Amino acid sequence: MKMELEKKKGFDGFSLKMIAVISMMIDHSAAGILRLLINSGRLDGGTFGREKWANVYYIMRDIGRIAFPIFCFLLVEGFCYTRNKAKYLVRLFLFALISEIPFDLGLHGQLIDLENQNVFFTLFLGMCALCGLGIIKEKIQNHFVYGLSAVFITLVFMEISELLHTDYHRFGVLVIVLFYVFREYRPLACGMGLLVLILCFGRELPAVFAFPLLLFYNGRRGRGMKYFFYVFYPAHLTILYLVGSFLGLYGSVYFR
Repeated sequence: MKMELEKKKGFDGFSLKMIAVISMMIDHSAAGILRLLINSGRLDGGTFGREKWANVYYIMRDIGRIAFPIFCFLLVEGFCYTRNKAKYLVRLFLFALISEIPFDLGLHGQLIDLENQNVFFTLFLGMCALCGLGIIKEKIQNHFVYGLSAVFITLVFMEISELLHTDYHRFGVLVIVLFYVFREYRPLACGMGLLVLILCFGRELPAVFAFPLLLFYNGRRGRGMKYFFYVFYPAHLTILYLVGSFLGLYGSVYFR
């Protein structure tokens, strides 16, 4: 009874996913709407002013940094527990394709943007790397040869991610692999994954706030809604584009 109660403490998979989704929505609202409102000059007047709105923008983007580490962590958990890895891969790739136009429209105001691919492609390539590591683990007994093979497979999918310009580029795939390789040592896995993000992307420091959330994961899946995120991702990007179109925001100067 005591062990059961202890296992219920902390965050289950559904709770973590919802935190990541809310974080992502805040981030994308800033990137897809607030950024363009600031660019258009519509927020220059009044007591708040452009500079303060710019601060709000950066705060919202910082909140969004929490999402990606959580999604990587949950991907690894799903990989370790799924009975059908091939089906998991197909699902990720299918929704990567479905989400690409909404992603390009909602965040870049273009029907097709070859310079930026959505996060599902990153997750898909990370999953491919994990499948490769799983295959060689079964076939290669020599630890040295396995280590070299694992590094090679990881580098291959990192470079594919870089060539395709997926979200978080090659380092997104690396974070997924690190979460998997050090899964049995969660503090180390989280620390290394977050360190990669922080060192490789200047504005990823707020990702450290994902660290305690992942440490308090209780290993439980939580509520169902298996396809919620898959559907929510392209849906919310489409809504952002429609809102931006209604407000006549597209065509303004890019705000960094």
